Amino acid sequence: MRKSAILINSIHGGGAERIVIELLDQFKKVGFTPLLICIDKESSYDISHVENIVYFNKGRLTKNPVIKFLLIFIYAFRLKKIVKKHHLSLIQSHLSRSNYINLLSKVFGSSHSVQIVNHTAISSYRNKGVLGRINLFLIKRLYRFADLIISIAKAMNDEINSMFRLKNQCMVINNPFDINHIETLSKEVIDNENFSFQKDKKYIVFMGRLVVEKRVLNLIEATFDLLNRHNQYEMLIIGEGDQKDQLEKRIKEKNMSQRIHLLGWQDNPFSIMSRCDIFVSASENEGFPNAIIESMICGVAIVHTDCLTGPREILAPDTDCNKVLQEGFRIEQFGLLTALYDDKALIDAMEFLINNENKRKELILSARKRVDDFNFEKNVNKYLKIME
Repeated sequence: MRKSAILINSIHGGGAERIVIELLDQFKKVGFTPLLICIDKESSYDISHVENIVYFNKGRLTKNPVIKFLLIFIYAFRLKKIVKKHHLSLIQSHLSRSNYINLLSKVFGSSHSVQIVNHTAISSYRNKGVLGRINLFLIKRLYRFADLIISIAKAMNDEINSMFRLKNQCMVINNPFDINHIETLSKEVIDNENFSFQKDKKYIVFMGRLVVEKRVLNLIEATFDLLNRHNQYEMLIIGEGDQKDQLEKRIKEKNMSQRIHLLGWQDNPFSIMSRCDIFVSASENEGFPNAIIESMICGVAIVHTDCLTGPREILAPDTDCNKVLQEGFRIEQFGLLTALYDDKALIDAMEFLINNENKRKELILSARKRVDDFNFEKNVNKYLKIME
């Protein structure tokens, strides 16, 4: 095994961060312990078992996009020094900022092999103003220097191939899931002093970052009337983000604090999700949405916007993953997909499941078989193979 490292922005929340930690856990079991390099010293996951960690920034975090952009070049030079100091022959990076640093270090003369893991659809940057244009500029200039580009979803890989024509340097590895571990966690007793389940209630759940692109505010706005029509239902929102205060304010304005519960970050969200009936997301873009697979493992029916990339590949694998619904909702093989930005369709899909209990249970049973396609062993072995 080559002397390798994994580079990521931080270990603070998020699906990519969780995947990296779980990859390191599984690698360790077979005697492979790559160096972990983090841009920021920020963590919401337990990393006490990770033996070798290097941080670029141990101090105060900056949110200034201009400073973050300039730091990419400084950190690229620093990465080149780390490669030399630790005799690294390969670095696999996850998330955009880390990918740019990894690629730039090679441009600046570093000798290591560069693998980048693409967790975001490139098309998602097209409507994000100046920041989006900067990302597109860096992608167009730097991706061609990668030795291997790994995409976590097929539509994402297709997008990169059409943009760069680098088929020999591209591959797809879906996020791996430790199904048995998630099932075990899902059966644990819930320990939450701010919330408890009621036997006469049913629950809709969202889990993810509380940020604009997840459209959680739109989701709860649309859900107010649904909850008023179905008194037995309440809504749970698991996650943190810069929209949390805004969500809390709007929920209070509508006097819905007893019906919509902001649960924040949860060390074990699966014990909560497994007691819910419907998982819903109004997200405008995804990479490979972990929450869908995790909900399927926990026995929850899925309603998700048909956004690029991931939801269609998971819920309707026999269809073209590059096409999306233009209106309404569709019942797919393993869940319901709704047209993007069509909040009425999102509510109609949830109401369909509320009113069709047999169909909801049928989807849960079929989805549970689908998750075996994403079992940890299969996809971890793919990561091990490309790092050999």
